[in-house]
Amino acid sequence: MKKIGCIFFVIIIVIGGGTILFLINKYNSSISYSAHSDEKILITVDKGESPSSVRDKLVNAGVIKDEEIIFGFTAYKIYAYATKFDTKIQAGSYQLTKGSSIKDIAQILQKADTEDIKVTIKEGLRLEEVADEFSRVLNAGTNKKAKFNKTDFISLAKNYTAPRDFLTSRPAGNNSIEGYLFPDTYFITSEASTPDIINLMLDNFATKIYNPNLGAIKNNKYTIHQLLTVASIVQREVQTPADMALVSDIFFRRLANKDNLGADITVLYALGYSDKEGVWWRKQEISAIDLEVNSPYNTRKFIGLPPGPIDSPGIDSFNAVLTPKANNYYYYLSDSDGITRYAKTYAEHVANQRKYL
Repeated sequence: MKKIGCIFFVIIIVIGGGTILFLINKYNSSISYSAHSDEKILITVDKGESPSSVRDKLVNAGVIKDEEIIFGFTAYKIYAYATKFDTKIQAGSYQLTKGSSIKDIAQILQKADTEDIKVTIKEGLRLEEVADEFSRVLNAGTNKKAKFNKTDFISLAKNYTAPRDFLTSRPAGNNSIEGYLFPDTYFITSEASTPDIINLMLDNFATKIYNPNLGAIKNNKYTIHQLLTVASIVQREVQTPADMALVSDIFFRRLANKDNLGADITVLYALGYSDKEGVWWRKQEISAIDLEVNSPYNTRKFIGLPPGPIDSPGIDSFNAVLTPKANNYYYYLSDSDGITRYAKTYAEHVANQRKYL
């Protein structure tokens, strides 16, 4: 019996040792795994963001592959526990390579430039406003290394010819990336060049808009450029995701019926900067003369879509054009409180105008 007990003990030791060795090898393989991709993904780590949130961003974006090792503990969690790297992650914007190893990413996330400058670009800004905001923040008196030139920024953005998959559907001769400069919070180094900033924003557009919706975009009857154009109009016409989905459906039906889109915001885009008010999107009421402005962006005068986006739309407005909410309305307006009022007939629309405007 003693001999059998010894044999059993040895078997347990061998199995246990083999299991441990297997788990160690699996762990080492997991933290070192790399897909050797060239695709860049923009990841922004906010100040005070939790380690688990950072990990989820990396996994969901495909930057790292994190598999379970034992009892719910993943390679990332074990490596973080062993090295404490997750307590040293620096806030900032990182252009990371898709399919990187956990070990490599851990090193990168600890080496952000502490002099990065936070710039927030809101949804619905036109190109010139985006440039103004970067200039306002990056060229502040406290930034002695500032070299942002908004004229160069606008010039490059209006004539951007570098190859990008999502730019191929722009109309011939249209090299503008108006609308593709994704609105978000960015951490910009004081030494960043104009191409650096623009490429950072385009990478972010790919990460947040294009790549996650690639299947839906390819299966849509409209191109990414056309979808983005509608989204940019929706972005400034109404405020809530629910209204964006309803108005998107109205726009697509107007396009199908070969009617004017009739969006006043496109007229304001065509009119440009208001010297009187000192703003790009003026507040004064649109006049009959304004409605006759001879611009392809004037959707009150010309049928069909304008040549391109009129601003940088966000995720909500783009989701709205991908999944418009079917409805029986054909007209809408926004009252003084920003509430959208809908009508099925022109007579109802006129009644709404008298009641709410």
